[in-house]
Amino acid sequence: MSLTRARPAAAASPSSNGLAALLLAILLLSAGPSILRSAESAGLAFAAWRMVLGAAAYFVVLKMRGGGLSRTALRSGFWGGVAFGVSIALGYSAIANTSIANSQIILALRPAVVLLVVGPLFSDKIRMTSLAWTCLAIGGVAIMVTGAGDNSGNSLFGDMLALGGMLAGTAFLVFSRKARDHHDALTYSTAMTIVAGAVLLPAAAVAESTLAPLPAASDWPRVALMTALPGLGHVLINYSVGYVKLHVVSNVNLLQPVLTAVVAWLTVDEPLVAAQIIGMAVTVAALFPLAREEQMRLRQ
Repeated sequence: MSLTRARPAAAASPSSNGLAALLLAILLLSAGPSILRSAESAGLAFAAWRMVLGAAAYFVVLKMRGGGLSRTALRSGFWGGVAFGVSIALGYSAIANTSIANSQIILALRPAVVLLVVGPLFSDKIRMTSLAWTCLAIGGVAIMVTGAGDNSGNSLFGDMLALGGMLAGTAFLVFSRKARDHHDALTYSTAMTIVAGAVLLPAAAVAESTLAPLPAASDWPRVALMTALPGLGHVLINYSVGYVKLHVVSNVNLLQPVLTAVVAWLTVDEPLVAAQIIGMAVTVAALFPLAREEQMRLRQ
């Protein structure tokens, strides 16, 4: 599976590539919260410098493979990078202003937005069964996050920030889908990450009231690890949107809170309660037929 080859027609792609990349991406992204758990300064500065390191790493790999970053590629990655940076900034701000449960539930509504609004923009035919499974998967996430523990700290302002972050994340998928018609995943990811870093650095400066926002010195290894794992996950997401329908990409992302809880249980001894396990089971059971349907479509 090459990340630097120009996108061929969807029918020419091996049937498993898009979904395999997507599932691996979700697994890598799920490691993020556990890495951040022990960070001293897991704020916007941390997120911004992760983008800077990621952009540098992607650019080096791009040059090693004989590629480059043209002005056209930067223009194609501009709006995706802006949307991605805004979604991260609003997501961090939402968690600081409302409960984690509320922010996660609002984020889980993205598949419904993609299904009902974004899908028709790309002439994606939506089946009623897909809508039903999507609603069930969202319900599973709601059960899981509300059953995890303390849900205090709710606020309308924080909920609106979470909603804005969710919509910005949806816009990121749309811009990524369009850009992948013209650029390979690694080229687009490099351009998009440069722009996202440019959005997040000033946001971090404002949030932390300093002209030079930096993570704590002890957090640089974690910044590097976030670049290597969730950072690669985002590259794989950008790869998958070239082959997999957006509503499927968005639905499979609902596996992230499930896998995040499992990774935290395995690595940082975070307990799992019965409601979380039930919610996980509902979400996975609902997503399986959706993934199966997409796999059959790719084989046609």
